[in-house]
Amino acid sequence: MINTRTRVYVLTLKNRIYQGVFMNVSLEDQQVKLSRSAQNAMRELRKLRAELDDLKAREKTLKARIEPELAAALVLGAKVVAIVGGVPVASLKSTVRQNVNLGLLRKRAPEIVAECTTETEVRTFTVLGDPA
Repeated sequence: MINTRTRVYVLTLKNRIYQGVFMNVSLEDQQVKLSRSAQNAMRELRKLRAELDDLKAREKTLKARIEPELAAALVLGAKVVAIVGGVPVASLKSTVRQNVNLGLLRKRAPEIVAECTTETEVRTFTVLGDPA
């Protein structure tokens, strides 16, 4: 077992408002030796992640070439649709988002933050360093 201390940010959604808090926790990691099938799946997952990273970079580059033409026609709150051969192929929409500044809320009303804070278990699957 590996004993570690880590700082965790727990974020919950309650009444359409996101609430979060940092917590220091002590974890005892359980080590599990993967079956041959799971090891093969991990190798395949690593390759897939590398391909996804390449695809995401290409997607970002291509969007950067297309978006300026749509943005030129965009008005706040509206939607612009790109057409090729009379067929809609992409859209760009402008919206306004409201966020709660949790840092400011903690500073000005810590009792409300404490009252509204809930604890939730979250499972996170993480691919760690590549074994040799």
